[in-house]
Amino acid sequence: MMKAELLEVLQRYLKMLVIPVAMYSVYKLCSFLLPGPHHHSKLTYANKTVLITGASSGERPWSCFGVPALQKGAKVIATARSIDKLKELCEDLKRSYSGNPYEPMYSYLDICEPMNVESLKNLAIDGKTIHVLINNAGLSMRGSIQDTSINVYSYLDICEPMNVESLKNLAIDGKTIHVLINNAGLSMRGSIQDTSINVYRQIMDVNFFGHVVVTQKLLDAIPDDGCIIAISSVQGKLSIPYRSAYSASKHAFQAFFDALRCENRPNLHILTVSAGYMNTGFGTRALDVQGRPLGKDDANQLKGLSPETAACEILRAASARETELIMAPLSNKLAIFLRWAWPTLLFYILHGRGLKDDYITSRAR
Repeated sequence: MMKAELLEVLQRYLKMLVIPVAMYSVYKLCSFLLPGPHHHSKLTYANKTVLITGASSGERPWSCFGVPALQKGAKVIATARSIDKLKELCEDLKRSYSGNPYEPMYSYLDICEPMNVESLKNLAIDGKTIHVLINNAGLSMRGSIQDTSINVYSYLDICEPMNVESLKNLAIDGKTIHVLINNAGLSMRGSIQDTSINVYRQIMDVNFFGHVVVTQKLLDAIPDDGCIIAISSVQGKLSIPYRSAYSASKHAFQAFFDALRCENRPNLHILTVSAGYMNTGFGTRALDVQGRPLGKDDANQLKGLSPETAACEILRAASARETELIMAPLSNKLAIFLRWAWPTLLFYILHGRGLKDDYITSRAR
């Protein structure tokens, strides 16, 4: 009797499972049939070339990405405008990680004037392949370009597309960039009405056009089983008050890499990271309505995620072949959902947030 009752209960609940099991089966079948980076094996960093843009940005710069990559046996190429800082960082890493057969290298690169970007391929392990591209460039002070016999570097300004190709020469084989990390960022504070059009142009140069050029020039050096890591922001999915130029540039940034996924290389692995607030000193370089650096962080950034924690999470997601990573609190994820489900409510909430913004409160004083 008990057996019959148990079978009856099981049959009742099994009927409820038919639809979700069928949907999951269709999902797995489509994933198997459709092309994409999920078919690649897990990304490993040993004997791979990792290229980082904007490597000297923030209070704790490229070492956040460079250290774990070096520990995993990668050849790391750091690019930025502050050559003095890059040289010092490379020397420190050489002393700390002597077990890695590949010395960390650096190259001058201004994301607003990318000259000879393609030459960076020559720095790869095989002289042509960049396995992972991390677009991480930010706005920093210009450093002097000095000769050195220890590290290899070349001139590159990411807002003027010249000589970008020469970065390939730094790869292990002189041609392959296995990992490219796109992380350039410049922010702003100010109302749409007050902000100079030149600020909009500068933000777009750094946050969008520079990445377009670097990615275009190095694309043929990145194999499908390598990785482009596009580090964006939650503001690439929804705009917030008094950050109009930054939000617009990050929307364009994400749309560019979404389009790249859909073109002639559907198996190319691209990871888009939508980051929340980060405690990196990023806000101190944000521009005001006239294009002057603010020189201070806001309270949200000071409470943000540490760059070391963020870098480890991003490299983990890349290794797992993820294509989207929202690295932000639950409240940010709910806001992204509301943008689709109930946009009117979201805009009302963001209007209320804007009334408490530092930009408004400082003008009221």
